[in-house]
Parts: sequence; structure tokens; C-alpha cells
Amino acid sequence: MAEIRFEGVDKHYGKVEAIKNLNFVCEDKDFFAILGPSGCGKSSTLRMLAGLEDITSGSLYIGGRRVNDVKPSERNVAMSFENFGLYPHFTVYENLAYPLTVKKMNKADIREKVLVIAQEMQLTSILNYMPGSLSNGQKQRVSIARALVRNPDVTIMDEPLSHLDAELRGYMRHKIKHTHRALGLTTVYVTHDQVEAMTMADKILIMNHGVIQQLGTPDEVYFNPANEFVAGFIGTPQMNFIACSIQSEGTAVSLINPYGLKVVLSDEQKHMLGGHAGPVKLGVRPHNIQMFTEKTSGRLMTGEVYIVEPLGETNIITIKVGDIQIKAETEPSFKPKLNDTVYFDISSDKCHLFDGNTGKAFF
Repeated sequence: MAEIRFEGVDKHYGKVEAIKNLNFVCEDKDFFAILGPSGCGKSSTLRMLAGLEDITSGSLYIGGRRVNDVKPSERNVAMSFENFGLYPHFTVYENLAYPLTVKKMNKADIREKVLVIAQEMQLTSILNYMPGSLSNGQKQRVSIARALVRNPDVTIMDEPLSHLDAELRGYMRHKIKHTHRALGLTTVYVTHDQVEAMTMADKILIMNHGVIQQLGTPDEVYFNPANEFVAGFIGTPQMNFIACSIQSEGTAVSLINPYGLKVVLSDEQKHMLGGHAGPVKLGVRPHNIQMFTEKTSGRLMTGEVYIVEPLGETNIITIKVGDIQIKAETEPSFKPKLNDTVYFDISSDKCHLFDGNTGKAFF
């Protein structure tokens, strides 16, 4: 078992509190992504897991063993970092073989394992090359392959695809995930790229300012974001956020703003709102906004086309409504011109609602 457990972990750099009360569990054999913007604490978390950073307070367990004071070499944790960490005086083959040599594996078994992982990672043709002659993308693949070849208890990866082009990045996402499942690894993967996290991970831990924002499956963080930060960080194009007031008319409750927006809440949504009467923010993803060139209903809102971004399969239309801008994702056949008047609808069953002060999600 290689379950990873952080219990009340803090990390301080002098007076700077980089990690605050970190509590989470990565289950055995999970592909676990830590996602967030630069400076959110994700790499510090990974370095504590690897044993490269001391824990200020709290406890870290790997496979049920408390490892706060265990040396990196004794944790059976394999690492692949953004800066490669290859031995410059070793060939690619020797770099891949080294972790197995240290384990005193016989040469025939070492060769077999190295050749298998080299083929998986498209490294066969460069096994005799020195790291200094490799491109950054090749170095990154060697670093990943070296982490995977030793079949460790835990594999940790810090932005491992950052130096690869888009085509190879897509290929490597597939290969890393396939190898993870084939070898039954427990993998912790740090990234700022939501696509990597969403497509590869079983669970995603989203961080900001050293604090956990949400832990869940890709579906959970996308469809049920815990707060405004998560909702805005996950999804492309980004979710629209519209400041609103709550209006009660008899038993009906609506969200309104000064520019004609009116979204009537369902009974279930009213219950989840819980009598809150303060400021709120409506959240709606661009693909959930319906666009029209004519006002076919009195409930439609009016805006002016500010930008049209054709993407082939879809168009991204930025609509100016008063002093706010709203993005809508439309079929390619919907092609308004700049400054055209357009009409749009936001259905309550397609939206989210957040506390205007705290950012916490109501629904």
C-alpha cells in the first residue's frame, strides 16, 4: 500500500506561511493531480512529499509510515522535475539504468526494463546520447522515463510536460497515464495546466495561496465547484461571473442586475440559497449561454458584439452589456458582426451562484 496522507501540515519560509493546514489523502494507485497557479504552494507540497523540504508542523504518512524525518533516499519515491535532474556524464541509457543499478538488479533485467520504458517514451534512438546533446523535450522525456522505470511506491512529477510541444504533450499525457495504470503506481502530479489535470487524474487537489480550495474528481470540480476561484480556474473559456442582487416577489426569487439580467431560481435553488440576502455572483459557462439575433422572447437580454473569435468547431463571442463583458460559445454558423445587437438567455438550471463576499458556492 502506498497511500499518502497529509495531516495538518504547515510550511513556513521564515515569516512566510507557504502552506496552511494541509489535510488530504491520496489513495493507493491513484493518479493524483495538484493544480493551481504559480505560487499557490503545489511545488512546496511535492517537495515535502519527496523529503526535499522539511515540514514546519503536522505529519506526513506514506504507506501508513510517518516520514517527517525519513531521508529522501529511504522513502522509495521517484521524482521527475521541470529542471530534468539528469546526470550529465551518463548516457540516456545509463541515466535510465542508474536507479535499477542502485537497487542491485542484474544487468539482463536492467536492460529489459530500460528498453521497455525507452520504447514507451520514444527514446530508443537516443539511448547512447549524452544529455548535453538533447533538446529540452527529449530531456523531459528521459526524466519521466527514469522516474517510471524503477517501479517505486510513489512517483511524483512537477510540471513534467512544460518543455514539450503541443503534439508531444498530448502523446505524453496518454503514455504517462497508461504506464501509471499498467504498473499500478501511486502518482502525484503537479501542474498549472487544467487540461493535464482533467485528462489524467483520478482526483484533483486545487490550491491557492497555500490553502486547499477543493479536492474531487475531474467531474466534481468542473460541475460542482466549491467556490468562485475553482469555477474560474477550471474550464476554457473561463466561466462568466456577473454581480447580481437577489429580488423576492411573493414566493419567486430572482437574480437581477442593472442591465436587464433576470434569472428566476428554482425551488431547489432557493432552498440552497438558504435565505441569503447579501451580494451574489452568478456563474455561467460560455457554452451554456443561448444566443439569438432577434428578440424572440421577453426574457432575452440584450448586448452588443465586442469580439468574435472563430475556432473552427465553435465561435467565442464576447458580448458587451453595459460595463461588463460576457463570453458565449456558439455554433460556427452563428457569425454576428462587430457592434451588432444580439440577444441571449441564461437558464437557471445551467448556472452557479456564489457568495459575493466569500466566493463560496451556493450551487
